[in-house]
Amino acid sequence: MAGSRHNPRSGRVAIDTGTRLYPDLPRLPDPSMARIIAIANQKGGVGKTTTSVNLAAALAQAPKRVLLVDLDAQGNATMGSGVDKRELAGSTCDVMLEEMHAADVIVRVPEGFDLMPGNSDLTAAEIELMDEPGREQRLRRALDPLRERYDFIL
Repeated sequence: MAGSRHNPRSGRVAIDTGTRLYPDLPRLPDPSMARIIAIANQKGGVGKTTTSVNLAAALAQAPKRVLLVDLDAQGNATMGSGVDKRELAGSTCDVMLEEMHAADVIVRVPEGFDLMPGNSDLTAAEIELMDEPGREQRLRRALDPLRERYDFIL
């Protein structure tokens, strides 16, 4: 039958009416755009940085186009990727404060992925953005133009 599906488990036939059963649930991401993976935990010392850097390197070897965004003021993902956080032309802080475009601060690392580096300036950005309306959307807005360039953004 056209427009219908048979469920072998229940023996029922579902008729596709063109409307979504759960319209409030998000659709699957557009495959031409990067899949964004957040590695987050409030507790320190649980392996967020190690996981992020190693996942970026492994995906780059797959080979996938990967952007690692370092949002930690300690800049350990930046240093762990082989980039000196003290010698940056631009950083995630500049992007968050909308002083630079994300594409202008990205650096290529030897492991084959791109990095938006972080450093201690992120602490100042957090304080400066505290009362800014829409601050929680700044990173999304900054990354949106880059989503077609990458398979994964971590």
